[in-house]
Amino acid sequence: MLFALLLLPSLFASFVYATTPTTNPWQCLFDEFFYQELSCCLKVGGSNIGRSPAGAGCPNTWYWHSQKDCCVPSQPGYSLNPFCPSGYVWNKDLHYCQKPQPPARQPQCSGSEFWWENRGCCLPHNGPGLIPPTPPPNKQCPGSYYWHWGEGCCVPYHPSPPPPTCDIKWKWNPSSWCCEPGPPTPPPSQPSPHHNKRVQAIRKSHKRDQVRVGFCPSGFSGCPIRGRSGTVYSELECLDTTSELTSCGGCASVGRGVDCSKIPHALGATCLGGQCKVDGCQAGFRVSNSSSVCVPY
Repeated sequence: MLFALLLLPSLFASFVYATTPTTNPWQCLFDEFFYQELSCCLKVGGSNIGRSPAGAGCPNTWYWHSQKDCCVPSQPGYSLNPFCPSGYVWNKDLHYCQKPQPPARQPQCSGSEFWWENRGCCLPHNGPGLIPPTPPPNKQCPGSYYWHWGEGCCVPYHPSPPPPTCDIKWKWNPSSWCCEPGPPTPPPSQPSPHHNKRVQAIRKSHKRDQVRVGFCPSGFSGCPIRGRSGTVYSELECLDTTSELTSCGGCASVGRGVDCSKIPHALGATCLGGQCKVDGCQAGFRVSNSSSVCVPY
């Protein structure tokens, strides 16, 4: 009994995908759409795909249905008069593309018309008049074309038209033979918050350096004052880092100089030319050859 219940959905799906004729679009499943021309439900993406016979073809995004023996659309939103490959025209009665018979139809074109092989029809030279027909929503025609409601696509004003070129933000669709809205342009990439903070920090540091340079007289550096707790304040003090004992060679408060008074094991030191010079060392240590530190014996 359980096996029979599990088998029912697959049998039902097989029955539906057989495209049984129906006049009720609500009978189509969630992955199907109603094809009004044949009054049947078709699976989105296609099913029962077969090979078209010799002399027949299908438009782009259409396929040959092995059970219906004709071309059907693979997606909803299809055109009732789809555009066929070059050299073929759509046969509304047989529902597939076939090669036209120009010799039999060309004599029917009047002197003010020309034969357009892409659709196998006669078109008026210079178009229908001063005001061309307005295309339906989300459709546009290039400059050398106009909308033809009978053919359901853009047609040329003159024979041998130039390649179609759409306006900006529109894209040529060879299936519907008209311009359609293109994909939206992605917005420009925005820098990450981390990048913004880094840029702001660099700008603040550059501005702070400019303040330090202009704050003190020539030969002195503006060094931030460090508190007893180690906090570096925004207030500055002007120091001669070439001779300042506690900021020798740079501002020691921001790690750019040396505090000569804190050299390990040194009894005394001075700052000369931005370099610490040790005067003497504790017992067990001696002044190094560079006179900058104390080294053990």
